[in-house]
Amino acid sequence: MSIFANECRADFTPKSERMGRTGFPGLSYLFDAIPSLKRSYNTLSGNKHAFDCFNSAPYNEAHGTKPLAARAMNTNDARWSGETYPRPDFPTDATPSITGYILEADFMKFRGRGFIQTTGRANYALLIDFVKSYEGENNTLDFFALQWRDLSPDDAADASSNDDWDRLFTQSDLIIPAKAIGFHNQTSGNYLALAGDPDQAVFNMGKRISGGNAYANKFRDRVTQVINLLAT
Repeated sequence: MSIFANECRADFTPKSERMGRTGFPGLSYLFDAIPSLKRSYNTLSGNKHAFDCFNSAPYNEAHGTKPLAARAMNTNDARWSGETYPRPDFPTDATPSITGYILEADFMKFRGRGFIQTTGRANYALLIDFVKSYEGENNTLDFFALQWRDLSPDDAADASSNDDWDRLFTQSDLIIPAKAIGFHNQTSGNYLALAGDPDQAVFNMGKRISGGNAYANKFRDRVTQVINLLAT
């Protein structure tokens, strides 16, 4: 609950990451490297650069009719491989009717979602594998299992859309948000085990989820507050 209060903006439902701040409007917030704040999602380890997305056949087949495709599809503009959004040549507005083709690139599509803000193609690829092999009774998962059945995980990632992932995270009876936590735990040192010194274990969980000491300390303090309140 202490993680969810922070990641889900306190209402405990899966959320997508916000974007935009002074000097980094809209899409540029996700695309750019911002010193002392965040890495570029365009060059995040495991992500495809927008340049590679825009030159991908499965990506173009799925998204080639969306706004700005005529300008960006099969681009040779090297700026799309960098960490500075090519503005003002391209708008930063995240409205699908304005930048729909660009929105489906990894830096935007695989931004944070869910209870722990699952981020990056590598983490989403684990969910694609799960969906492709799903044999349960959830209609949303059944739909995407069929849609992605004949695609490789990489091609499914290219062809998937923001709308697809919003639907999977919010309309799967919480199966996908829960699986996302489990997969992240497995690939990040099994922090859910809370082994050893409790104080250090809680700190480790916060750091594994966020990657930073400041967040980990904030999380540990919040857990301590909750425990103290429950004890009174």
